[in-house]
Amino acid sequence: MSPLRIASMLHDSAVDGPGVRFSLFTQGCPHRCPGCHNPETHSFSGGSEVDEDEVWAEIERNPLLQGVTLTGGEPFAQDAALAPLAKRARERGLSVWAFTGYTFDELLASPLLPHCDVLVDGRYERGRNSPELPWRGSSNQRVINVQEELLSRAAGGVVGIDGRCCAGKTSLAARLSRRLGAPVIHLDDFFPPGKKPDGDGVNIDTERFLEEAAPYLRSGEAFSYRRYICRAGEYSDPVAVPAAPLRIVEGSYALSPRLRGLYSVSVFMDIGAAAQRERLLTREGARGMRAYAERWLPLEESYFERFDVRGCADYLINGAAAERPAE
Repeated sequence: MSPLRIASMLHDSAVDGPGVRFSLFTQGCPHRCPGCHNPETHSFSGGSEVDEDEVWAEIERNPLLQGVTLTGGEPFAQDAALAPLAKRARERGLSVWAFTGYTFDELLASPLLPHCDVLVDGRYERGRNSPELPWRGSSNQRVINVQEELLSRAAGGVVGIDGRCCAGKTSLAARLSRRLGAPVIHLDDFFPPGKKPDGDGVNIDTERFLEEAAPYLRSGEAFSYRRYICRAGEYSDPVAVPAAPLRIVEGSYALSPRLRGLYSVSVFMDIGAAAQRERLLTREGARGMRAYAERWLPLEESYFERFDVRGCADYLINGAAAERPAE
């Protein structure tokens, strides 16, 4: 375990990303941007050494934390040492933000980058400073959804997006569709008539999906499928899916055992319980939220646990952490 050289730790920051965060200020920065807010963190010989377990113990002291922020200094100057800590935080459900003077493309080979949810990149330029910029010091810097950016660059063939209710599966699919020109197949359209999950607890009509959609996903050819309308209890006119080299399948149960082999890239959208409740209340109202809490959420959670859905995905995206701040 490589030691970390840090300047300080802030246990309950409200300014280094969304929510209550643990901010780790690393020591040492090669950029030394004029006008930097933390010039005392520039020297690589300053600060003090700690190990990962010491920092983790401090993180665990605050049960209200929503995320961890790596700043400095330049955290990517110690990326190999910070990567295990960031991975540990995300596995616990904490979002990881990192502030860096490097650009995203300069960090593609970094072992730390895949364990970040959001990257604020670019050197600070004093002449482009504005207090109106969310999370940024100067206008050349960018707030980047790391997992979505990596996914967009790696995507090819068929992308499968599963995850918790209200985590943002449909929104992610829509953004990727706009960016990549890929049509989206919504698994809600394959809700099973009779509203009963199959014997494995998978609450979609798997057989119909395998018959009407799966054979055409990788071929890129145009096809159509029937959409089941739950409220009406009937099928709609066929939904046309245009020819395209990339397809996106989104919805709960996308990574169920009989479907997960269909994808070139797979994604699990996660969200904390508090944020999920807030979104459900907004979307469904109090009565609808109770129905979800009593029936649909337990069914989903049982499925996630039984088939290790989170663990089988290529990309894990925290839907709450990845929200884009208002410009």
